[in-house]
Amino acid sequence: MRKIITLLIASLTLFSCTVEQIYQFNEDGSGEYSIAMDLSEMMKMKGSKSSGNNKNIDTLFNFSKIIEEHKDSISKLPEEERKELMALKPMSFRVKIDTSSTDPQMKMNFNFKFKKLTELTGLGEKLKNVELGKLDKSKKTKMKPLADILKLQDRFESKMNSNEFTFNISEKALAEINKKKPKKAKSNSEKEKEKKNKENPFNKMMKFKQVFKFPYRIKSVSNAKYKISSDFKSIEQDINMVDVENNPKILDVKVEFTK
Repeated sequence: MRKIITLLIASLTLFSCTVEQIYQFNEDGSGEYSIAMDLSEMMKMKGSKSSGNNKNIDTLFNFSKIIEEHKDSISKLPEEERKELMALKPMSFRVKIDTSSTDPQMKMNFNFKFKKLTELTGLGEKLKNVELGKLDKSKKTKMKPLADILKLQDRFESKMNSNEFTFNISEKALAEINKKKPKKAKSNSEKEKEKKNKENPFNKMMKFKQVFKFPYRIKSVSNAKYKISSDFKSIEQDINMVDVENNPKILDVKVEFTK
């Protein structure tokens, strides 16, 4: 399982893929965060398949169920490790790979149900050091590969009430991104390389969709790149992953609701 997750992450930077990040909110402040990756196009681009490597995998990790099954083992762990594992309880994770059909698929879905928005803070960090082998020796899967996927969510801060919703990259994340940017002027060869990267057709195939679903009717949206749904209760933005990396503030938004 760990190899499968690692393969999915590596594929994000090498092949065509679609990543969809969805936030769904309820009036009481609870909701669900999900991130889905679809690498089916990558599978099709690989062309003819080898019959010896055909796979049909559909694996669901329901962490609430796993934790309940191993509650006795958890009670014996040090307090810090117990907290790390209990933080996984609202999560579920599914991997589906089918290379045996004429329409090959490779999909991953992660879901996290929260009671309040602050529970999303540092979600990737919470998963980084968790190892399911602490509960069940037959499950050697480490959560760090999944935590790496959730780093995008960890960059942002969000707030919501009945009047408005805000979603902005944090000052800390922005400072870290700017720190990695070269301070000296780029050489002609570096500029040429950057230009080729932007023109690379594979970059355009790395699609990203950000979706917010609200319990209230939308009055206004600060970022014109977001499209408002016909029922005025959700917004979404379709871009490519390279744009997200080059300009993280492209996802920033303030939404005002009607009274």
